[in-house]
Amino acid sequence: MVCNATKSTSVPVRVVAYECIAKIATLYYDKLMQYMQTLFELSLNTIRADEEAVGMMAIEFWSSVCDEEMEILDEVTPLPPLPRWKKKTERTPRPETASGYRAPYSARGPCEGRGRQSS
Repeated sequence: MVCNATKSTSVPVRVVAYECIAKIATLYYDKLMQYMQTLFELSLNTIRADEEAVGMMAIEFWSSVCDEEMEILDEVTPLPPLPRWKKKTERTPRPETASGYRAPYSARGPCEGRGRQSS
C-alpha cells in the first residue's frame, strides 16, 4: 500500500509515502530485507527522475537504513579500551636511530637559538 503511494500523481502524497517508508525502516528494519530489492528500484527511480522534494525523502529512507545498520554494528562490535594516559612525571624515551645512537635532550626549545644573534 505504501509502495503504491510512491507512484501517486500528487507530489505531497509521494513525499509522505517516502516519509512513511523511512519510519518503517526505523521501526521494522529486521523485517525489511524481503522488500529491499523493490525499495531499491522504487527509490532509485525516484531519486533520478522525480521532483526534488520526493527524491530527498527517498534519500532519507536510505539514511534511515544506514542509521539502523550503524546501530547494529555498534551493538555487535565492542569498543576499544580507552587509552591510559601517562603521568606527567614520566618522560617519553628518547628516539633511537638504527645505529643505536640516542640523541641527547636539549634544554632549548625547538626555535630558540636558531638564526638569532645574541647582543
